[in-house]
Amino acid sequence: MKQEFEFYVDKKITTWLREKHSVKAKTQKEAIEIMKQSFKKDLCDCSNTFYEQERMYDTDEYMSVLDNQGQATAELYADTNLGDEFIIDNLNNTQN
Repeated sequence: MKQEFEFYVDKKITTWLREKHSVKAKTQKEAIEIMKQSFKKDLCDCSNTFYEQERMYDTDEYMSVLDNQGQATAELYADTNLGDEFIIDNLNNTQN
């Protein structure tokens, strides 16, 4: 009788996140300047303006090996009773 075996593939992707920020200012122009300075300083990673983040799923793209400095971007694993077992990656590296 045949048995069923489980596997999974991990894939590295790039995606966009949308961060929402709120700034108190007298005018829109002043608020824009505040956010521009914050963005230039630390890409708006500031707790005083940030209030929400969402993943933009329609922007997911599989990352190429070239974009990942020559490192693997996909890995195949067996899902066994003893835990995860690495099988191979997209650079043809295998378990030892």
